Amino acid sequence: MRRWMMAVIGAVACATSAGAQGAAREVLVCGDSLMQTVSRSIVRQLSSNPSVKITPIVSIGTGLARPDVFDWPAKLREAAASRPAAAVILLGANDGQNLRTASGAVAANGTPEWEREYAGRVASVLQALKQAGVGHILWVGLPDMRDSKLHDDAQRINRLVRSECGRVPGAEFFDIVPLFSPKPGTFSSYIIRSGGKVVQVRASDGIHFNAEGADILAQAIREQLEAKLLK
Repeated sequence: MRRWMMAVIGAVACATSAGAQGAAREVLVCGDSLMQTVSRSIVRQLSSNPSVKITPIVSIGTGLARPDVFDWPAKLREAAASRPAAAVILLGANDGQNLRTASGAVAANGTPEWEREYAGRVASVLQALKQAGVGHILWVGLPDMRDSKLHDDAQRINRLVRSECGRVPGAEFFDIVPLFSPKPGTFSSYIIRSGGKVVQVRASDGIHFNAEGADILAQAIREQLEAKLLK
């Protein structure tokens, strides 16, 4: 049984008030299981903004490693047909696995061949969104992971995504490691908030965010978007 589920959550359509100028700007919120809880928080935090329409696209258990299961570039081209103002992406926690190339060869995880193949897949996502007319792409990096292999995979993926975003005008890599790791590079389930309050932000699996962490990340994403286009 394939371990994935496609959930295109109903868009939160925020109608503009009577007499307001222009239609609501659409923001695609896309990703795998890491984005699932975060997308709900983003919807809650932006639903009161009448100038924004949020369209979440979440596919559980998939990233860029298995296009045979879920083809992100194709799905995003379809979703971006309405020419959204922005797209937020958070995926990759499940991508530390061997990749099959278009020629049928297998690129082993961690090898230079794997890095070239994965970078090409990131580039395909960025290209699909830009060709569809998306104004701004905010690619959210992976947080530090508790498991050492997952942690190494996340750091490698972040490095590749950061590099590819740097090649595309209007694409921004958002590094969230400082937000969730008091000591960047080292996993922590807790952060210290203003006033010295200690807050748990990660789920018990050492991968995902709990509800508090999802809210914190959603707020940070909102601030990033507001600085670019939601003012």
